[in-house]
Amino acid sequence: MKNLKTRQWSTPLVIMAGVFVAVTGVLLFFHLGGAAREAHEWIGLAMAAGILFHVLNHWGTFTSYFSQKLGAGVMGGVALVAIGLVLGGALNSRPNPKGFVLDAFLSAPLAQVAGVLGKSSQELAAQLGAQGITVDGDALSIKQIARANAMEPFHLVEKLAR
Repeated sequence: MKNLKTRQWSTPLVIMAGVFVAVTGVLLFFHLGGAAREAHEWIGLAMAAGILFHVLNHWGTFTSYFSQKLGAGVMGGVALVAIGLVLGGALNSRPNPKGFVLDAFLSAPLAQVAGVLGKSSQELAAQLGAQGITVDGDALSIKQIARANAMEPFHLVEKLAR
């Protein structure tokens, strides 16, 4: 097996991914995100991989923390909080009102969407047509129009927002 020299890159990866996750986490907390959510999630995955290799490289040191009250307490506390968050999310699976409204908007006929946007369905069809999107009647939903034009519904909504 090829030596991956994980000791040389796992610690710097964990450090820099940690800084990145901290910065994007602060941006998300204050709702200043933009693309921060996606970056936070992907860099978080890279950080998880780095942590795995870091722990494997320092296994002896890692296991020694379990023999110390403070180290074991900190790791146990973090593990309990993580388990609580996972179980809490699974047990508290109320419907997301934003998702409900968004799905209703994307599933509504174009004529109804036009009313919500304060335009006529003809105006919306012309607006989309000017951007190369075929609209075969105002009875079709955003999802159906997007599918017929081989695009994601959110890309179609983005074009409506222009």
